[in-house]
Amino acid sequence: MRRRHGSGRWLTEALAFSVALGASTMPSRAETPEPSETEILRDVENPLGRAWIVKLKSTTDLLALETFSTRRLEPKLEVQPRLSVPLTENWLVVTRPGLEAFVSKPYEADSDGLSRAAGLGDLEIPIVLSPQLGPRLGLGAGPTFIAPTASTRETGEGKWQAGPAAIVGWQDPDWLVALFVEQWWSFAGSTAKKEVSKLSAQYFLTRYFEGGWSLGMSPTISVDWKAARGEQLTFPVGLGVAKAFGLGHGRALQFSLQIEYMPIHPDEFGKLASLQLTLTPVMAQPFERPVLTFRARPGPGALEEASAVRAR
Repeated sequence: MRRRHGSGRWLTEALAFSVALGASTMPSRAETPEPSETEILRDVENPLGRAWIVKLKSTTDLLALETFSTRRLEPKLEVQPRLSVPLTENWLVVTRPGLEAFVSKPYEADSDGLSRAAGLGDLEIPIVLSPQLGPRLGLGAGPTFIAPTASTRETGEGKWQAGPAAIVGWQDPDWLVALFVEQWWSFAGSTAKKEVSKLSAQYFLTRYFEGGWSLGMSPTISVDWKAARGEQLTFPVGLGVAKAFGLGHGRALQFSLQIEYMPIHPDEFGKLASLQLTLTPVMAQPFERPVLTFRARPGPGALEEASAVRAR
């Protein structure tokens, strides 16, 4: 009987120790509080943010066609994840692949009339390496690529393209100011399509408010270096509103609405105005620690010192 009592006591103590150990290793809500909706919004709208997101953007562009003295709409659905991976304590790699999952594009047919093609667009893949310079300043640079994934001749450029990308930005609790620049040159692809040399510069100006709201703009300037003079530049200005909703456990949703007007645009198939609706699911950064961990080798006296500490 005494032996059974000792065994039961041992099991009880072991179970209590296991529960206590598990409770001590599980992060409590106090230790890892959920971010506020405004903090979620700051990370989502930062081009170098750490959370993983998937932007689902519905865009309707109003195009100018001066030759035909008319206007046409160009609707599209874009899918753009943002995946950030901490390489070390001081370096972060961020990629923002973007794909036009559907686009309905007007074009000039061979019969000197207008026609329309619909399908998949090209795939854009920028990869940016960013040093961690503090909570406010953001810098990054790397390569950017475009793959000719379009399902029709008219919905893509038909060229493999590559070039440099760079990001510079400043973000504090109230403001985001940033610029993301990419330049591409074609190097392979369909010989029936013209060579490509183009620049994209997306600028961000955002003011944050309590409750997960923001007001600002993030339009994209584009330059087609191969176009005729006067037809190269598209310069937009805009205004948008966004709201974030926290769902708990590192998950959230962001909704945004933005309108843009292009005071400078090409006369032929140039963008006059744009309406953008965006839904962005958000998930927490899946990497709790850097992917590349470099540990210094212990010095000559480190093992002896560790043994002495254990002996105490």
